[in-house]
Amino acid sequence: MYSLNTATLANGSHTLTAVATDISNNEGTSAAILITVSNSAPINGPTVAITSPLAGTMVSGTITVTATASDSSGVANVQFEVDGSKLGSADTASPYSQSWNTTTVVDGPHTLTAVASPNGASQQPTTASAVVIVNNSGSGSALSTAPGWHMIPSTALCGGGAQNNAPYSDPDNFPNNLNSSYASYGFGFTSQCYNILEDSNSAAYDTLRHRMILYGGGHEHYWGNDVFSLELSLVNTSAPTPMFHLDHSANPVTCPTTGLAGINVTEGNGAICGYNGTGAISTVLGLPGCDYTSGCTPTQSTTPASVHTYNTTVYVPGNDEMTVFGGATSPNGNAGKNAWLLSMSSVLYTCAPNTTTNQQGCDPNWTPIGNPANNNAYANIDGVGSTAAYDPNTHGVWTQNQSGLEWFNPADNTLTVETSNGIGYHSTAVIDPVDQHLILIGPQSSSPPEGILYINIACTNPPACTGSDFTINQPATIGCTNLIGGSNANPQYMGAFWDPVGKRVAIYPNAGNTIWYIDPITWTCSSETYGSTQDTDYPQNTPLPSGDAGTYGHFGYDPVLDVAILCNDPNNNCWYLRFNR
Repeated sequence: MYSLNTATLANGSHTLTAVATDISNNEGTSAAILITVSNSAPINGPTVAITSPLAGTMVSGTITVTATASDSSGVANVQFEVDGSKLGSADTASPYSQSWNTTTVVDGPHTLTAVASPNGASQQPTTASAVVIVNNSGSGSALSTAPGWHMIPSTALCGGGAQNNAPYSDPDNFPNNLNSSYASYGFGFTSQCYNILEDSNSAAYDTLRHRMILYGGGHEHYWGNDVFSLELSLVNTSAPTPMFHLDHSANPVTCPTTGLAGINVTEGNGAICGYNGTGAISTVLGLPGCDYTSGCTPTQSTTPASVHTYNTTVYVPGNDEMTVFGGATSPNGNAGKNAWLLSMSSVLYTCAPNTTTNQQGCDPNWTPIGNPANNNAYANIDGVGSTAAYDPNTHGVWTQNQSGLEWFNPADNTLTVETSNGIGYHSTAVIDPVDQHLILIGPQSSSPPEGILYINIACTNPPACTGSDFTINQPATIGCTNLIGGSNANPQYMGAFWDPVGKRVAIYPNAGNTIWYIDPITWTCSSETYGSTQDTDYPQNTPLPSGDAGTYGHFGYDPVLDVAILCNDPNNNCWYLRFNR
């Protein structure tokens, strides 16, 4: 039996014969059979296009959505949809339009679709779509609409020139300055502040409040676990600064010099101390709450210790919280095995410390995932080099590290180990929600090589999926050499996010005025340059050192305002970028 694809033949008459061959190579040919091939030309569906609003447009209130459609057999109707749900009834007459009350959806990106159905029964409907940004909150009216980079004054986290003054910082002897009987950490904020950004640390973008949350430190550098925010909604307003130091560090901790070998111990003061195989102190996983003065914060008995967060600070919008998985711990940079959640409503700029009425600042609400005192609570967490991203399809967080892939479910605060397939520790993670890929971007020259990888995460129930569902793939890329190597001086820990308007990954390669894009359909890299004079029309930061420093989540995206935010230079101002759309 043989299958014949008649589409490979021209329409008309053709002769079929069968040739039989025996083991001695003797051949016999059958009688010819005449067939007639008659393949019809392909039938195209209607042409359809959304004419208003255009893709990338910011909309509010009640608007009219319009489309054009045509077909040789006539168009039966055009049905408009918002995020896959029908918007009113189908319009049967041109010009095709439908009213949309945008206040019925949350602020942010939404997909408009026009489905044109033909009169011809043999044809299929055709669709056209456009992503628009709904903004009914009024936020962002003070931001420039001009494409390009825009400096945000008074946002240098650690100070700088006269224009780059730090809005608030802990004194160098904190908390001794508040209570002279209590010992300080032994580090100076002015000398170690830069490690909050330039160590292997990330940030999370709070899309509800239009702000970037900065958190990190760890290892032998900055030991404070305090939280900072860059408030985009206050840019170009009467507010004195859009950068806030929201709280003070938790208490200093003194761990006993010896303990049980390989065990984490919760001390009486609330500290979590980890010990190596010989029982010597190796990690600080948790700090005690505040007890050095009346009314001080944080009030919890235990809070997380400062860590290199790498790429694990992720905002979870449904729960309004930020995640931190593992990390490189103080004082020796060992891999942390614990995970924490921070409630975003507990760290608001309105409760930030001031010198008169509120010296203590916000009371951060931290929640441990699992049992922080149990060294094997999440044994698969490999804190050094973890990378994570929020998945709007499963409403969970995917995290890939050197030990494997995990899925965090915010609904019940559980972490499920999906695979034991690890990667190197220099990558940044981005979720492509359209094609349902976890995309990992790192330096091609690392060992093991990373480069551009992806994992198919189109699994509707991750805890029930098997490891074989999550193969690490390395696609054949086009034009990506100077992103993941080549002329890029530091292709590790780059900043990246999903651009819902362009349906692409946007990447900041740690310095300069060039933005890179990855098309996840063709795996083609392209670039776009904004500005020509450093410190004037593009960021003043110099290339970050190639050691542990990088951008990670310090390059974020606001889907309502449709701008990128960059805050990865501790001694200079932050910037926002308006794309060419």
